[in-house]
Amino acid sequence: MSRYAVVIPRLPDYPHSHAFDEIALALVEGLNALGHDAIHSDRAQHSERRAIVLAPQLLPLCGLAVPDDAILYNLEQIDRSSSWITPEVLALFRRHALWDYSERNRAVLAQQHGIDHAALMPVGHSLGLERIIAAPVADIDVLFYGSPNDRRIAVLESLARFLASRCIRCSASTAVTGTAGSRAQRSYSTSTSTTLKYSNRSAFPTCSRMPVSWCLKMAMRKPKPSGRAVWCSQTMCSWSTPA
Repeated sequence: MSRYAVVIPRLPDYPHSHAFDEIALALVEGLNALGHDAIHSDRAQHSERRAIVLAPQLLPLCGLAVPDDAILYNLEQIDRSSSWITPEVLALFRRHALWDYSERNRAVLAQQHGIDHAALMPVGHSLGLERIIAAPVADIDVLFYGSPNDRRIAVLESLARFLASRCIRCSASTAVTGTAGSRAQRSYSTSTSTTLKYSNRSAFPTCSRMPVSWCLKMAMRKPKPSGRAVWCSQTMCSWSTPA
């Protein structure tokens, strides 16, 4: 059994980091289900726990110090146009063990930035995520979460026109967390909704029904001698340390 602390960096007057709260909850539940001792913590420095840091792109902004053995879990799109993927963040990626939710991200990190030790860790499912009770009336068919930009607005406006022509309701939500976010989640129709992460090239899929404990086991798996294992690399295992 190993001991872990799942950490989300927080910035003053920046509510968007709460978008990672459910992922942190799922990680804690998944690690505990595997027999580890995991907690959700506001600090990364623990004498007997290894930190797993979500949203590591916030670290240069908040000044949170992380131990050398911390695991950074990237959930951002690795794209040259992204304001989050800065030289400071890439330097952190190089120094620490790294997880990434996207196979495409892993390829871009290796090919464009020489960071080849990222382990694939998709966003998995946990029973704790089912704590939101469904609303009596599902009055939203498609619900999009995300910050607006020109590309996303164009996609959503086109989607809204298409759906309106078929009498399907579409709602866009920006930085909805807490009570309002739960209310929106209760109200969407599970039979017709989908969650998409858009990039300039392709959609980044998430494994929405894959148990997070299974994702963790695969991310912790020892790589094959050929080095070609998809789920591998320097993560939780004592036999492996970041380059």
